[in-house]
Amino acid sequence: NREVMQTLLSDVIGVKQVTIFEDSHNFMERLKAIDPLPDFVFLDLIVEPYDGQTMLKMIRADAATSHLKVLIVSAGLVSSHVEKYRNLGFDGLITKPVDMMTFPAIVKRLEAGEHIWQTD
Repeated sequence: NREVMQTLLSDVIGVKQVTIFEDSHNFMERLKAIDPLPDFVFLDLIVEPYDGQTMLKMIRADAATSHLKVLIVSAGLVSSHVEKYRNLGFDGLITKPVDMMTFPAIVKRLEAGEHIWQTD
């Protein structure tokens, strides 16, 4: 999934800087070291040592990163999860596997300020 995201963001959509972390060790230090900060942070819910909800709390608690748009990219999510994650402060949700045909349009919608809650 990381390779698909990297290819889609870099090669298909043309994002100039894509940073993908394989785990969440030193998450905030690594995130804040990205210059410039990313427009979007895509988080999996199941990652170690910090899960996606914990990383979202870290992002929102830090003045330097609290404004970032944070989306879940995770498997096994259904429409009944949307309200829970919206209330936790996520800006959107995309289910895995990421659809290579629709993902570029989703990113364009994100760039336009939309919140995406895709569970299909």
